[in-house]
Amino acid sequence: MDNLFYDNLKLVKFIYKKYFSNFSSMKDELIQEGNISLWKIIPKYDESKGEFSTFAGTVIRNKMKNCIRKEINYRKHLISDSELYNGDFIDDYFQEVEKDEDKPNVGHIYKTIVNGLGDSKQKIINDWSNCQNTYKVAEKNSVSRQYVCKVVNVFKNVFKDEYEKNL
Repeated sequence: MDNLFYDNLKLVKFIYKKYFSNFSSMKDELIQEGNISLWKIIPKYDESKGEFSTFAGTVIRNKMKNCIRKEINYRKHLISDSELYNGDFIDDYFQEVEKDEDKPNVGHIYKTIVNGLGDSKQKIINDWSNCQNTYKVAEKNSVSRQYVCKVVNVFKNVFKDEYEKNL
């Protein structure tokens, strides 16, 4: 069992680098999650069902995805419910969030702008802010991807302007 674990530690780092390297602020957490997953799945492995690395790779990748989803939900909760500020929070939920009482309430600005939109645009922005890509948002809302991009870009510009006014 120990040999199987130690022989596959590089698999965890490989999966991180291949699929999740853009989440550098979560690197240690994701690798730790992968290592724990690797350790837990060894007893569940059945040799008759194929290579261990294939089985382990799928489980590790899914555990890392879940870890990222939890972090996104946590960050969104912080942004909407307090005066936390991250200059690029719309584009990247994973940058470090700084607490600064002199900064405007980002969650309030976000809600104000979204509430001023029509229902269909509100739905597009809310779906997009839940970290769905523009293709999925377009499909879900039965609109073109170009329209989603236009709505999102207008929202970003308005958000930026409102934020700068409140500085």
